[in-house]
Amino acid sequence: MAKTEIKKTLNLTFPRLEPYRTVGDFLKSKDELHSVQLPAFQWDKPRQDPDLYLTEARRTYASIVEALERRREFYKEERKSLDQQWDNLLQLEKDLRENFVKLSSFIKSNEDKRARAIERCKEDHKLCEERDNDIKKIKENIVLLQQIKEEMDKEIRLHILYEKYLNFVVGDSMDFRNAIDVIDRFESLITTKQELGLRQQSYFDHLENAKNQTSRMADENTFRILGLNTIVAGLRSRYKNASSNSMKWERIVWSIKKNALQKYKEITEVKLACRNAYLLMCRRKSETPKISESDFESQLNYIKKTLQELKTVQGEATAINKKTFSSMKGEVSKGSRKK
Repeated sequence: MAKTEIKKTLNLTFPRLEPYRTVGDFLKSKDELHSVQLPAFQWDKPRQDPDLYLTEARRTYASIVEALERRREFYKEERKSLDQQWDNLLQLEKDLRENFVKLSSFIKSNEDKRARAIERCKEDHKLCEERDNDIKKIKENIVLLQQIKEEMDKEIRLHILYEKYLNFVVGDSMDFRNAIDVIDRFESLITTKQELGLRQQSYFDHLENAKNQTSRMADENTFRILGLNTIVAGLRSRYKNASSNSMKWERIVWSIKKNALQKYKEITEVKLACRNAYLLMCRRKSETPKISESDFESQLNYIKKTLQELKTVQGEATAINKKTFSSMKGEVSKGSRKK
């Protein structure tokens, strides 16, 4: 209801006239309002009662509260409308920014297109100039070819006798069908001749290279053979010296082997003698042989020890014999004296 009242108060209708035309009516209505005298009633007179002031204050407060509520409702609606307008402004700003971006990209693309168009125009202009130059060159070539054609026609007129001769040859020969076959045969023969000449030249080159290589190899092998002959002569002399040395050393080896065989026989005999002596000593001493047959050192030590014992026994026996002989000699001397 407050919204409708506010809208009614806001949506006033009045004639759309210029202010200077309505000033007279306004002043006239104001004079008429002051000239009207309202009747004075008793209850309309103000009283000097505190309740009157309280009631007036309450009425003022109530009207103010009601006006405040209406204003708050009004401002809530206005806030919604302002928020909506703000959103619309933001959307418009966004659209405007996007439009600016699109416009900027469009301007850039237009600039690129313009630059490409200018470059293409330059290329087209350059291409046109090149085509004009090509056309000029082609025209010059056409003129040159026409001159060449005229010269060729002259040459053909000069060589028509040869054509007639070729046609005459073709007519008399069964191998050719027309003059072109004769020319092809001639060209093929010329080509074959050139190929054979090149092949012969290559063969000559190969033969020359082979001859040079053979002579070079012969020279190299001659020096190599001379060197090998020298080496063979040295080796033969070394072989003779080695043969003589080998005969000498073979004789020495043979004599060494002979002496070694003699020594081996002597050693074998000594070993047998040593063994026999050991066995004999053991038999004489009535002992069982404990030393193995291959342990010659122990056998020799045993023989040495036995000989030392025999030497000791012989010394003692000699001393006893001397004492006995001296005692017997003294007794013989005493008996002779007694006689």
